[in-house]
Amino acid sequence: AWPLAVGVVSALWGGLSVVRVTQQAFNSVWEVPYRERAKMVSQVLRSLWVLATVGLGLVLSTLLTGYVTGTATGVSLGWAGRLGGYLIAVVLDAGLFVVAFRVLTDREITTRQVLPGAVISGVAFFVLQSLSSLIISRYLQNARGTYGNFATVITILWWFYLQGMVMLLGAQLNVVLAERLYPRSLTSKAGAGVTDADRRAY
Repeated sequence: AWPLAVGVVSALWGGLSVVRVTQQAFNSVWEVPYRERAKMVSQVLRSLWVLATVGLGLVLSTLLTGYVTGTATGVSLGWAGRLGGYLIAVVLDAGLFVVAFRVLTDREITTRQVLPGAVISGVAFFVLQSLSSLIISRYLQNARGTYGNFATVITILWWFYLQGMVMLLGAQLNVVLAERLYPRSLTSKAGAGVTDADRRAY
């Protein structure tokens, strides 16, 4: 019982920390002043709610994607069934990102503002889910020669890194579109070539 209890508490603490760091990242991307950000107790309560809703949704989405793309289930869905499963999984992923982008940001933002990044993140997340077994197994095979038994942990951390990048790029896209921070110049020199979007960003 003790190892189970310690494992549950550790997993819950780690999940809360991940959600809190995600909140800080979204607030940083949207440039929310520190005085307007949620306090520690509010962050923990919000993290618990997000783990219970968005976390469960991600698990269901992953299971659905594995069922649709897998061949070990023994059920023949046909092309129409697989296409429907793909669409449902993508819509579910995009919906979860909409909720995450809105709930984890301490700023009043609308669904329309976060929809572009949520759709792109949802599609990219679905692609990562679909290719997970191929990517992880290939990367794990290459990493074992260098890292030995630690290759599994390193591969999982690398996988989480890819998922984090997908989420943060979607959040940054929302800010760029909402604040009209485009087009940007390719050089950082002041004067000629600096656009209005550059000035707003600076």
